[in-house]
Amino acid sequence: MRITRARVCLAGLVCAVGLAFVPLNAAEVGEADEQLLTVVYPVADLAVWAIGRDVIGSVAKRKEETPTFDPSLLTTLITTTIDPESWQDGKGMIVKHEKTASLVVRQTRSNLDKVADLISELRPKHPNEVEENLGLE
Repeated sequence: MRITRARVCLAGLVCAVGLAFVPLNAAEVGEADEQLLTVVYPVADLAVWAIGRDVIGSVAKRKEETPTFDPSLLTTLITTTIDPESWQDGKGMIVKHEKTASLVVRQTRSNLDKVADLISELRPKHPNEVEENLGLE
């Protein structure tokens, strides 16, 4: 299965309403775990924003301090902790979707479950947890 522009757009639309996009094409249930699936993970509430950086990563001028979607650290965490070999062979991949601040992940079902678990562990458990950790309360 290829990640095409149409799939990314569909994934972005589905994500915008808080759903996940999981196309299932497996003919048999036994093949489903090895087949590559695509899921969209909204991550706007995580530490995926850069301030004061331009597209190539150098420090931008102070007048352009608009936050930009930069999930590179999260992507590195995912690809180095969840079955690293599966990302290196070119089959598993992560594509950022800037308009919805989401990650479009192509991977096996078992690895997608691990990605979902990792992302949920990174989310604040309570609304005030972020403020408490930053000493803002």
